[in-house]
Amino acid sequence: MFEERLVSSCPFCHPDVHLVPNRPPRPWVSFLLSLLIFGGGQFYNGRKARGILTFFGLAAGTFSTWYGIVEFPGNRESGIGLIMAGLVLAIPVWLFSLADAYEDAVEIGTGVAALTERNPRVAALLNLLPRTWGFGYIYAGEVRMGVLLFAAGFVLTIWATRSGLGVLASFLTLVQLATSAHAYAMTRRAQKLAAAKHRARLREIPSRGPWVFRIAAGLIVLFELALAALHGLAAFTPAL
Repeated sequence: MFEERLVSSCPFCHPDVHLVPNRPPRPWVSFLLSLLIFGGGQFYNGRKARGILTFFGLAAGTFSTWYGIVEFPGNRESGIGLIMAGLVLAIPVWLFSLADAYEDAVEIGTGVAALTERNPRVAALLNLLPRTWGFGYIYAGEVRMGVLLFAAGFVLTIWATRSGLGVLASFLTLVQLATSAHAYAMTRRAQKLAAAKHRARLREIPSRGPWVFRIAAGLIVLFELALAALHGLAAFTPAL
């Protein structure tokens, strides 16, 4: 079973290894740092690689959006393309960084984070972004599924872009959303299985943060649905 394979690969599950650090990060501090600084919450949690990638992802999306606004008066088509590319990258990554910073701090504090090497939120985000579609499955250990999805998505995205098929672009956006949810569910089940197996070694801490993840996830879903609707509308609306 996939989840059992992930749990069996846990490098920290030996009884002599402490799952909870002496000074775990505070969830709300992590959330606020992520809100104020690109990748700040991830760095605070000790996730340097994730913080660097978050920083550059948000910086690239923000720059593309800003440059598109500057370019728009002189070249409307190019400006809109840059703005959309920037928003498609920046908004999901920003919302991910907020939810991940808080949830990861909670998981570090309870010891759950040490039980599995795969993070459900990272798997979901990788499958959600257009250029890394399928990477969520590869990250989760389902390499064959991830490679097939990446190859299919790459070909279909180029086809939709060059042929101007808005309906296909809309469909691909919805499929991305579905595969993102699936990658999250797969890795989350593995995390829960590991937590149940080592429950006696975990620490209970008060948390009021599930709403942080739920709101962020809900906003991402709404954004992706709006994007799909925009692609579909463009297919039936003549160019102005």
